[in-house]
Amino acid sequence: MRFILILIIAAMPLAARDNTPSEQPAFDKTLLSGPFPKNDPWLARDKAQHFFGSFFITGLNIQLLQRNGVAPVRSRQIAAGISFSIGLGKEIRDSRQKNNIFSIPDLIADIAGIGLALILVR
Repeated sequence: MRFILILIIAAMPLAARDNTPSEQPAFDKTLLSGPFPKNDPWLARDKAQHFFGSFFITGLNIQLLQRNGVAPVRSRQIAAGISFSIGLGKEIRDSRQKNNIFSIPDLIADIAGIGLALILVR
């Protein structure tokens, strides 16, 4: 879990770079239209909603599963999977909507919320 949090923190400066057209990575013409679109800032209300939503969903599922007799380790695995699946599904839905994008920063905010819930919720 610490590895994931370190990876998230390490990736943030890469997203803050301003890429000029000559510096665009080779995979820029994918579904994502670039690794981090300029109209998708890292510090936005949307990211806080992803973070706290994933935190809440993960924590709630951990508690519900444990109260229904699921082993603590297994309940954490299931809760993290459910929360990540919801976040990924939302991003896939966003990518299919007009004037919307699949956002990697949103997924990273989801993962950070899941990670914090796995650390704090017992």
